[in-house]
Amino acid sequence: MDLFVRKIRLRSRLVPIDLTIARAGGKIRREMKEGGIADAIIYATARVNHARVVTGDPHFRQFPDIIFVG
Repeated sequence: MDLFVRKIRLRSRLVPIDLTIARAGGKIRREMKEGGIADAIIYATARVNHARVVTGDPHFRQFPDIIFVG
C-alpha cells in the first residue's frame, strides 16, 4: 500500500484552498444531490485548476469529468 500511495503522490499536485476555490466549493455544495463540503471543495479545486478528480467515491458520480477507479 505504501508504494501505491507514493506513486499517487508523485503524479499529484497539492493545491492550497484559496477564496476562489472556497466560493466555487460553496456554490457546488448547494447544487449537490449528495456528499458533503469536502467533496465539493475537492471538485471545485479540480475545476478551478483545470484538472480531474480520480476517485472511487460514489458521491462523485453526480459530477461530469470524474475518473472512477476501483
